[in-house]
Amino acid sequence: MDLFLNNSSTSNLRLLLCPLGIVLGSFYFFPFEFSFAIGANTKMIMAGCGLLLVCFQMAKRHGAGMRKDMLQVFLWAGVVSVCGLISVFCNGTSDFAYVTYIISMAVWLSAANVCVSFIRYIHGYVSVSLVCYYLAAICVLQCILALIIDNYEPFRNIVNTYIATVASTVSSGNSLTEAGRLYGIGAALDIAGSRFSAVLVMLSVLAFKYLNDKRKATILLIGFFIILVVGSFISRTTMVGAVLGGLSLLLLFIRSSENRLRTVRYIFFYTIAILICVIPVITYLYNTNQNFHDGFRFAFEGFFNYFEYGVWRTNSTDTLKAMYVFPDTIKTWILGDGYFADPIRSDPYYIGESLSAFYKGVDVGYLRFIYYFGVIGLSAFVIYFCKVAGICKNRFPAYGLMFQFILAVNLIVWLKVSTDIFLVFALFLCIGEEENDECEKRYLMNDSQEQ
Repeated sequence: MDLFLNNSSTSNLRLLLCPLGIVLGSFYFFPFEFSFAIGANTKMIMAGCGLLLVCFQMAKRHGAGMRKDMLQVFLWAGVVSVCGLISVFCNGTSDFAYVTYIISMAVWLSAANVCVSFIRYIHGYVSVSLVCYYLAAICVLQCILALIIDNYEPFRNIVNTYIATVASTVSSGNSLTEAGRLYGIGAALDIAGSRFSAVLVMLSVLAFKYLNDKRKATILLIGFFIILVVGSFISRTTMVGAVLGGLSLLLLFIRSSENRLRTVRYIFFYTIAILICVIPVITYLYNTNQNFHDGFRFAFEGFFNYFEYGVWRTNSTDTLKAMYVFPDTIKTWILGDGYFADPIRSDPYYIGESLSAFYKGVDVGYLRFIYYFGVIGLSAFVIYFCKVAGICKNRFPAYGLMFQFILAVNLIVWLKVSTDIFLVFALFLCIGEEENDECEKRYLMNDSQEQ
């Protein structure tokens, strides 16, 4: 447990709550609905508890107001909602997907505050790196759960019975089980892939930070490879995080003022050592386990097609190409059509064509936003995320590159799907810079004493 900061100062009783903190974090990071309580997922329940927690915290601070940078977050979330409202009003539609975005953002923040407060209770403090450790542990847990669900039928039956996630559908219209897709508890499809990607960026930055500590660097890189491989079985979008994680390592290496040859040697040693251990295991499972064989071919389908047929392609990229259908009117480009989902499901007066669960049959993130509230709304949404990432960067300049690459994950994934990883930033928005700086100092002090 000494991977976490300054555990020696925390009571054994509180340290026993670490697994509970990981479970609670998973309820936040990969929310799901129980089949017997459809309508309220785990994030929403946590957000309700978060409202009470905020009232208690404000009373404890004698009614201290909101931070100025948080006011900016709410302001820009409000701008996004107003753009959605204008589009819906001008088009006379009833799709309020992003009209209520400011409420959605507040719900994520409230639930994030519960997670961060619980981590603070367990350890006595909270910091950026500590939250990153928890997110990494959550993602590794989801990868393990996905493998168990896929290979152990009794556990899969329990999950399918009580967790509503398996009702999710892929483009074929089949459930995740019917489509043969891996899934965890709440972790599935591109939503999981984008969140895995953000965590891979975090692990890359932390691995570089602790490169001189062989034990910690090894644990972080092992976590990286587990999430990369198994996460790609769940969603190939995870590859985005692997690429950006590698780029962040490269940039950190270029910026480093330390002995670069030594840094390269460390990275090479860790990578080769882990590959020597991982490749034989993957080869064995690929040849002996049909589920692993199929999952591995799905995850790296593009590479298999390239080496076997000389063409890099996947079924999902072929489907994605067909979804690049651009608006054909100036009005749609500017204000959108006011539809995000298939209007057949939400608008009783819609008489147009129904192509899929998405408006115009388009699942490409940028195009869905343009069809909903035009370039104006899309621009406001991009500025909103840039502002959020900028606030995190200004609060924690030592992790500035990490937040920039997490922002890049979101913007790149929009080329494929309209997912939203504000929930990643929300956790860090609940940490004060003074608290983080104090934790970092305490950690460095303990680290120097160990050496």
